Amino acid sequence: MSNIPVNPGVNMSTLKSRILNPALTSFYSVDIVPPSNLLSQINSELGLDYDKELFELTCIEASLPGSQLATIDIDNDYMGVSQKNIYRRMYDNSIDLTFLVTKDSNYQQIRFFEMWMKYASGEDIVGRLDGSGRMDGPDFYTRIRYPTDYKSEIRIAKYERDLGSKVTSGSKEFLGYYFVDAFPLSISSMPISYDASDTLKSTVSISYSRYYVKREVYSTELSQPQTDRPSTPGVGGEEQSNSWRYTQQQLEDARIQARENSLRQAALNRDNATSPRRSVRNF
Repeated sequence: MSNIPVNPGVNMSTLKSRILNPALTSFYSVDIVPPSNLLSQINSELGLDYDKELFELTCIEASLPGSQLATIDIDNDYMGVSQKNIYRRMYDNSIDLTFLVTKDSNYQQIRFFEMWMKYASGEDIVGRLDGSGRMDGPDFYTRIRYPTDYKSEIRIAKYERDLGSKVTSGSKEFLGYYFVDAFPLSISSMPISYDASDTLKSTVSISYSRYYVKREVYSTELSQPQTDRPSTPGVGGEEQSNSWRYTQQQLEDARIQARENSLRQAALNRDNATSPRRSVRNF
């Protein structure tokens, strides 16, 4: 008798229930937890209050991390036998987050990460007392901060359409990705030109030491209006009154609306680009 299980076929109802409800890529949330000292710096120098909800809504592209097991080849333990043994787990070490830049927020999607990198490199430390070391001076220098000062945590929640829905009640599970020792590693260049206008997007590469995945549970109750909750549980089950007070369906609807507005604006700009232009621009 064969020890290999053979399944000659399944009925249609079983097939639908098992494989015809795939996970979708467009349902997620990104939660950035910046260093506490950075928040006060942003408020004092830029006059901005860190808006977690804004970054959650405008993060239009992210990626779930990957990892691999590093192995060592062992060829001499047994004659004619080659083996691989694990000696460490290796992480991708960085993820890319793409944000839709909004003018009503005073370009906060750009200025926030610029300020974080400035804070980490110590550019805000020098040039304060004696006037030397200014960024616009010939004697500019930096003094890097300690890693514990600029590293923080970033979290990604991967859920599905029915999370937070008013139609279904009970507990829903989703994945919580936790990125340890995270900080912005680079900001990609953003081309601008006089060609047909397009939406401005900022892509930030986030470095991290490692990540871990947790099984999270989200409870919904039909008797409680989703939009009237004072706070809802975020990743890790902690209360996130500012970042998670909207339902996940509302967040997805807002992203879809932002994409539709972006496409509509791009089509309008292409139409305007075909019309005759003035040869002289007034500034």
